[in-house]
Amino acid sequence: MYEGWLDRMWEDASGIMTWMGQSAYPSMVWQTYDYYYDLTGAYWGVKSACEPVHILWNPVTDVVKVANTTATNLSGLQAEVTIYNLDGKIVPAYSKTVSMDSPSNSITDCFAIDFNKERKNLSLNKPAYASSTTHGDASLVTDGKSDTRWAAAVADNEWVYVDLGSVQPVGGVRLDWEASYGKAYKIQISNDAQNWKEVYKTDEGIGGPEEITFPEVDARYVRMFGIERGWWFGYSLWSFDVLSGTQPSKELSDVHFIRLKLKDSTGKVISENNYWRGNDRLDFTALNSLPKADLKVSSKLVKNAGKAEIQATITHPKTAKGVAFAIHVQAVRTSDGERILPAIVNDDYFTLMPGESKNVSISFDEALLNGGSYKLVVTPYN
Repeated sequence: MYEGWLDRMWEDASGIMTWMGQSAYPSMVWQTYDYYYDLTGAYWGVKSACEPVHILWNPVTDVVKVANTTATNLSGLQAEVTIYNLDGKIVPAYSKTVSMDSPSNSITDCFAIDFNKERKNLSLNKPAYASSTTHGDASLVTDGKSDTRWAAAVADNEWVYVDLGSVQPVGGVRLDWEASYGKAYKIQISNDAQNWKEVYKTDEGIGGPEEITFPEVDARYVRMFGIERGWWFGYSLWSFDVLSGTQPSKELSDVHFIRLKLKDSTGKVISENNYWRGNDRLDFTALNSLPKADLKVSSKLVKNAGKAEIQATITHPKTAKGVAFAIHVQAVRTSDGERILPAIVNDDYFTLMPGESKNVSISFDEALLNGGSYKLVVTPYN
């Protein structure tokens, strides 16, 4: 949500408002910290996204960008991406590094990650239906030929739709207009050809070939609904291709991990960002195949003037066979096993590759120990 705003900063987004960022009662939704002052997984996503200088990935375009919300122009930066498979090994084909500058109060493109952008034409030779016809037949928009076309009556609100035969993941359409194009039109989807949902709309159609992508949706029927004609005659299409979601990229496990780093001119990391991505945008079940992570934990307790701090190091051994995903660190009292809350923590729900470590600090009032001691419960997803 916050990165979505940053991605379009000052272009068509100038701010964001959230409602109930903290729930006033025990709840599973809304909050970034909960009723018991525990920092939830959402908190760490927001904390990362709201860094003053932040590197991010746009999952629709695969472009990596840097958002600089400070009053300082930054130069001599280095942005890099590394992709890891479920086994924790780097996939070199997708690694990139670029030198860049980041002007104050702006969003700057770095590079695109080279994921596969190929999409299948789902509508080839599938039946098509239209609101009216003055030339050819609706089925000609799916025959795969570049010299056959369908044209509608001379009116604005006309349409043509394709029946894919079954519900399938749809990620876009490709329209090849004849001279009489749609200046304003929308793309709609349905599973019954009666109730339609809009997934795209424009009033800036330009004619000729137009390829449109949108977040993947499941649909059987896909319709072009014309709103306003861009020519005197009725809407006319050489072809109407319904496109699948993006096809899997080579060498990548079904779920893989994107790590972004932004370094300053001295090589110091000033922003790090981690994502998990599926070859199927909606399917992350491969995370359940991760081998069990056996983490090594060392810690000590430092007390000073009524305050206590647990200083811990979490290590994922080099010999590990996979990634340690979404590691949750919790401090509990040894006397009764209750969580030590409220507490200020520097990081949580983090992911480690084989051989990596993370230093974690947990600060709280010493009185919460009730005169006893603590233990750490360190739990990765796997």
